[in-house]
Amino acid sequence: NNAEFRILAYYSKCRKLLDQFETGDDIHLHTGTMIAQVIGLKDEDIATIRKIGKQFSFALLYGAATSTIASNIRKLVPTVTSATVSQLVTAFFKTYPEVHLFLDNLEKDSHLLTPFGRIKPLATLKPTQKRNYPLQSSIAVAVKQLMLIASKRLEVVHVVHDEIWIIAPTREPTVVEEVIQEFYHQL
Repeated sequence: NNAEFRILAYYSKCRKLLDQFETGDDIHLHTGTMIAQVIGLKDEDIATIRKIGKQFSFALLYGAATSTIASNIRKLVPTVTSATVSQLVTAFFKTYPEVHLFLDNLEKDSHLLTPFGRIKPLATLKPTQKRNYPLQSSIAVAVKQLMLIASKRLEVVHVVHDEIWIIAPTREPTVVEEVIQEFYHQL
């Protein structure tokens, strides 16, 4: 899970984000906790804090305007303003400075980053499209690659966005681990 943020951590070489994935931290809960501290939430449950973190993270990642992010968070926390969101953006990028640099560079670059290298697009893309492209194209390639690897040894029953549903043998639990290792090796 968190495919977009895993790809982002890899491409941006953000050490803190990579470390969080290595240790199994919940990125959205971490971000939600940071938001709760900035805006002074004290009595919200973990699920709400995580939801706020996830909404904020994806909106920021894909280049949503401050007013859009504020409007979305306001559905959960009515007191949030655009000025508050600006503070949150600053705090997020202070936590993950490599992500900030990476996203800024994507927006300014005349080329697109793909899993196969940089390409010059024929169309003129908006900055938000330039942010989205490397993440979505990399996820699409990774899912297809994993599906091919998994289908050699497991039964693939369904694929949804960045999820592959498989039937795994209960008598051979190491098969799944071997498929995952082969996938990581090929990346």
